[in-house]
Amino acid sequence: MTGEATRCLSQRWFGRLGTSIAGSLIVAGPMVGYLHLADSNRWAPGRGHIDFGAILGALHAIGYHDWVAAEVLPYQTAEQAAQEAITYLRRLP
Repeated sequence: MTGEATRCLSQRWFGRLGTSIAGSLIVAGPMVGYLHLADSNRWAPGRGHIDFGAILGALHAIGYHDWVAAEVLPYQTAEQAAQEAITYLRRLP
């Protein structure tokens, strides 16, 4: 996106503000340049109450095909947290 402003978004903050995470991503659209994912308790996706299916659906709707990062607490080890996040997110439709 040369010459255009993009933003790194942390979906966890949208949830803390009581804002629809998926709706916010739709509104932000092409300004989404990078996304951090964590569940409501800062653990891997699937360990809290955030609807990651809706988030991934919103990313698909805006044509986002770039990287996302799991920004989670390593409740056992960093490698285990990363693997759990990857496994959970890959199972979503």
